Amino acid sequence: MTRTKRPAITLPIAEIPDGDHIYRMRDSVLEAILDTNLGAELLGTIVRDAWVSWAREQPRPKPGWLVPWSELSHTDQEADRRIGLAVARYVVETLIRVSYPQGARKP
Repeated sequence: MTRTKRPAITLPIAEIPDGDHIYRMRDSVLEAILDTNLGAELLGTIVRDAWVSWAREQPRPKPGWLVPWSELSHTDQEADRRIGLAVARYVVETLIRVSYPQGARKP
């Protein structure tokens, strides 16, 4: 698959957010999307869907690998939630570092 490179978006220097603004923005995203029960639940189901999809591709998947989210134990659901949250936090942090390399540095 060939990816098309998107044109870079440039901002005038005066419009580049400062470090504090970037960290507030990051914290707002994490709070609004990732740190809510709804966000964690959604991320957990995404993790489980990806796992089940992978398991179906295996020659002899274990029956437990194919259990849907709604039938998982609370412990397994919590594990998937935590995986989803960890990945989402990493993505948000990385996007901010890449998007604002100068402003994202801690003062």
